[in-house]
Amino acid sequence: MGAAFLSAARQGKNQWWRYVLGILVTGFFWVFLGSIPLVIWALFDPQIITQPTTPIAQVWQYTAVSLSFVFFLLGLFITVKTIHQRRFLTLIQANAAVSPKRIFQGASVWAVLMAISYGIEAIFFPAHFTFTFNATAWLLLVPIALVLTSIQSATEELFFRGYLLQGLGLLSQHRWLLILVTSAIFAVLHFGNPEVSASNSFLWIALHYFAIGLFFALITLKDNSLELAIGAHAANNLFLGMLISPNVSVLNTPAVVTHTVNADAQIDFFLFLLQASVFYFFIFSRNRNKIGRPKRLPQ
Repeated sequence: MGAAFLSAARQGKNQWWRYVLGILVTGFFWVFLGSIPLVIWALFDPQIITQPTTPIAQVWQYTAVSLSFVFFLLGLFITVKTIHQRRFLTLIQANAAVSPKRIFQGASVWAVLMAISYGIEAIFFPAHFTFTFNATAWLLLVPIALVLTSIQSATEELFFRGYLLQGLGLLSQHRWLLILVTSAIFAVLHFGNPEVSASNSFLWIALHYFAIGLFFALITLKDNSLELAIGAHAANNLFLGMLISPNVSVLNTPAVVTHTVNADAQIDFFLFLLQASVFYFFIFSRNRNKIGRPKRLPQ
């Protein structure tokens, strides 16, 4: 499982110090350079770093925060191309033959599962949802979110399940160890999200983030490609950003509907496991794992 995907790290230059330098360079672009748009914006509109009071202000705050991932992606690109001297798309597929159809497959299946989950909740607990649609703000949000949220989710996958997972594969061939380590790193870096402080249980929401990382790493190694994870991650964040937004969220966008109750972290965890299991067995059952695959180039 995942041998071909992990082999991509052996392309180019892969000494340990290159990974240390690469993480530092990528982190510098993300944390320091990525904060510049927010700082500049705050000079003209201090509300951008506090709680926005209008739907339009929510869009601008989301934009300023999300721009940091453009720098994150740029830093990762420079790291792979210059420090490791390998093709950037090998983070997705070892031979750099990427299938947009496979990405769309992951996105569409995950979006349908989310719609079913929220639909069932809306039927039995309609009071959990409030219609908060603001046409002006939403029409402004949609094109921005389609670009920036797609960049954000893809960049996280490229870094955690691409760069780190492949890099750690040079140290160990134990697939589950690689999955567990990258999932733990992914979870820890999300502990600063407002959803964590608002949760009724740190343990269960921490396990939830860990499970998300584990799921994306598992399907990446199972598929020998990052395509499904990129698609599912993007669909998840776009759904929550544009259609049904939690009342406390790092996305903080004027979605069509707001989920007005703080979700029970334990229930959310098990619902995610159910949704992830359905996704896994649907995608990898019978011949569905062949859908959307391009002809692979010789490795």
